[in-house]
Amino acid sequence: MTDCTLPDPQAIAALRQPQTVNAPHPRNATGTAGSATAPADSRAIQRAGSVSDGLSKDTLAALADSRVIRVRSEALDREIETSRLMGDLGPRGGVTVVVTAGMHGNEPSGVFAVHDLFEQLLASGAELTGRLVGLAGNLAALSRGVRQVDRDLNRVWTGPEIARLLDDPAAARRESSEATEALELHSAIRALLGSGPGPFYFIDLHTTSSVTSPFIPFDDTLKNRDFVRHFPVAGVLGIEEYLSGTLLSYLTRFNIVTLGYEAGQHVDPQSVAAHIALLWLALDHAGCLGPSHGIDMAAQRKLLQSRADDLSGFFEVRYRYGIGPEEQFRMKPGFRNFAPVQKNSHLADNQHGPIRAKLGGRILMPLYQSTGSDGFFLVRQIAPFWLNLSRRLRRGRYERWLALLPGVRIAPDDPESLEVDTRVARFLATQIFHLLGYRRHRAEGRIIRWSRREI
Repeated sequence: MTDCTLPDPQAIAALRQPQTVNAPHPRNATGTAGSATAPADSRAIQRAGSVSDGLSKDTLAALADSRVIRVRSEALDREIETSRLMGDLGPRGGVTVVVTAGMHGNEPSGVFAVHDLFEQLLASGAELTGRLVGLAGNLAALSRGVRQVDRDLNRVWTGPEIARLLDDPAAARRESSEATEALELHSAIRALLGSGPGPFYFIDLHTTSSVTSPFIPFDDTLKNRDFVRHFPVAGVLGIEEYLSGTLLSYLTRFNIVTLGYEAGQHVDPQSVAAHIALLWLALDHAGCLGPSHGIDMAAQRKLLQSRADDLSGFFEVRYRYGIGPEEQFRMKPGFRNFAPVQKNSHLADNQHGPIRAKLGGRILMPLYQSTGSDGFFLVRQIAPFWLNLSRRLRRGRYERWLALLPGVRIAPDDPESLEVDTRVARFLATQIFHLLGYRRHRAEGRIIRWSRREI
């Protein structure tokens, strides 16, 4: 079976080709790349887009000249054209920020935000000291304005599933529309990670079906935590324990910074501005903007703070309500993200009656759309004491002692995973594994497998 492992940028840094300039898709933005002060001539963009740096010419051509679709935002009453590669600006070989948008086709806000950000960069003449790349997600679903065509593109990113798709791409493409999208995205990301030593930052843009303050879901690594701390919005960790196959969880395994961003509601026209504000701050904190960038970062922070509803700090997912295949799930109206709920509160209904909160906390992402399998999540805020303790334990590599305890062993197929026999190791609470950087991966009978994110 084909190896699905993406390349280690450090291991292949010596293989980089000479660095040249690529550009946004000519349909998406006007201007050439590298420095935003270059002439804004569409013919120059097309010429620049035909040469390559770390990306092979074939890969780049496939990205820039592949399917071109029209994306419409009802909230903005706008349409734009895009291809897989929405833009590629800045010098190669160093800091690289990769933004994905439209992994769900009914969430066009992120696509418009990336499009507008590239146009602002080109128009402003802002100096870039790092590279910014924009990739569109589910092109087929975006063109139709639906969440997915055959399956959820943001649930296919497990090692075995990607390996299966790569093993027989032709058969995979016949199987589902999203297989084509995943294969093209995998090829693009693999090429990007092979284009230089990094560091790399991946940001995946989303919106929600409910009214929401902006928040950042992320896989719980210290690298991710340190980056998320820069933003004046709530961070939500641990969601990867409940959602299998997200793109960011797949990429986190390669020791790079990854974060999601839920900017607002699907139908809120201000979600685009909230996306752009976070991206400006991310470019600044990642070191992609030169000292003369001319962007008012205080204004970007103020915009996010105005939408944050005084929510900040970190929250942890404690519960997910999963919707069954034939379930007639209906969320009760009126819930917004982070609204407090009490244990046993009536949150939703199905054909069997009321669905009540298993525990108290705050509700996250209540489902107010016809597609999706996540009814709602329940979260609670994490006290700084536990975050600081977790940092000390992880930096001290205390997780090395877990495998010496009764009922715990290192997984035979993965040295970064543990298998725990719950009949023997009943004394080990979930919180201990979380503090040490492990997340519950799956349960098979009495055996629970925990995977470590801090590689």
